[in-house]
Amino acid sequence: MSGSTMAEFEARARELSAADYDRWLIVCHLLDRGMNVHLLPGGVAFTNSEAGKGMAFLGMSSASTTSFGGMAMSRRVTSAWPLLEEAGLPVPLWRAFKATAAKTAGRFAEEAGYPVVVTTEKGERFWAVESQDQLRSAMERIQAGPKPHKTIIRKKLTGGTMRFLLLEDRPLLVMAQQPDAAPALLRDEDISPGLLRLAQQALRAVPGIELGEVLMELDVQNPSATKNDIQVVQVNPAPSLRVYGKEETASHQYAVRAVVEHHAEEEGISLPALQSVDMVRLECSGLIVPEEFYENVSTAAAALGCDLALEDVPAEESLSMTSAGAAEASALLASTALTGVGSKKHKAHMVSVSPV
Repeated sequence: MSGSTMAEFEARARELSAADYDRWLIVCHLLDRGMNVHLLPGGVAFTNSEAGKGMAFLGMSSASTTSFGGMAMSRRVTSAWPLLEEAGLPVPLWRAFKATAAKTAGRFAEEAGYPVVVTTEKGERFWAVESQDQLRSAMERIQAGPKPHKTIIRKKLTGGTMRFLLLEDRPLLVMAQQPDAAPALLRDEDISPGLLRLAQQALRAVPGIELGEVLMELDVQNPSATKNDIQVVQVNPAPSLRVYGKEETASHQYAVRAVVEHHAEEEGISLPALQSVDMVRLECSGLIVPEEFYENVSTAAAALGCDLALEDVPAEESLSMTSAGAAEASALLASTALTGVGSKKHKAHMVSVSPV
């Protein structure tokens, strides 16, 4: 595959949602392993081996490892902090307030010291504020938004951030961002051993998270990993590769390969050797008007450089096709078939992809 063609695929993949982008990379890797993959809406992909064993993914996370820990972390931004604090790890100074309690919240912010972060309980919206007026404005926005109106205010450190993508204790990607600078992936030799140990301890402190992301804030550029100059602000059970650089597809592929190989080992699945795949079969089901869907998906295939051919006469609610072209393009086509093609956004409810 030419470099320019791969670059085009990567650019198109970046238009996908975060979960679909991660799944695209998962599907590409599984196809390169010669495995059949089934795609469902919402970033879900699963595969079955000949022995009846299978792997399931939601984005890039293993769907089979969902547990209380992961579910709890997804509900409230503060969920991990008591667990981290119990493990002796540094967490932000924080309090919860009603969105109407701006005066009381302001006193806490003054005591903690600006800047502080004002956020909703689930973290959907947040603001870094540096004054009483900014804090009051943020709380008014929360009060005007959807219920519940509980507000979380925490101390913010301003020396930069460190973001660790960990598979158990193994660092897959590490990104640093200094104040007023763009974030950058770090090489292994540039990762602080002390900060890495802290990230590993943070992930272990939250039960039920095998693949997760640990986000830290620093107060100085060369922290000593003490409570005075660093804090763990998030343990995320549903990491997204897109956060780790929009132009870093090769690094993302490395992380995906590690996740797939780890999951396969856990499930007792022997992965086939990597191979070159230039033709796949696409089976799309749940179609309302198969003929119109095929016409529109053919247009999408041509734009990706795929040669699409119908295997059978369109059946009720389903189509079976072959796609000749790069595995990356066919995996993109499968995602497109789920999200909708053509002006009427005809879509499949499930797409199965298998090397031919």
